[in-house]
Amino acid sequence: MLGIILGKKGNDIIKLPFDSHFNKNIAVFGSSGSMKTIGFLITNLLELLQYKKSIIVTDAKRRNLQKD
Repeated sequence: MLGIILGKKGNDIIKLPFDSHFNKNIAVFGSSGSMKTIGFLITNLLELLQYKKSIIVTDAKRRNLQKD
């Protein structure tokens, strides 16, 4: 299934399908060091890039802008 990766339960990857009738607005909250960048942002940037989809990221502290 193609879609936005939301998480993992056991060995299954949970995704919101691209063709879902739900809107695709997602807010990610978590404490410092809770893997928001690697676990959600980078993973989904790579997934969306592969399927030529777009994403808007707000990075108030500009920390992700500096990542390679």
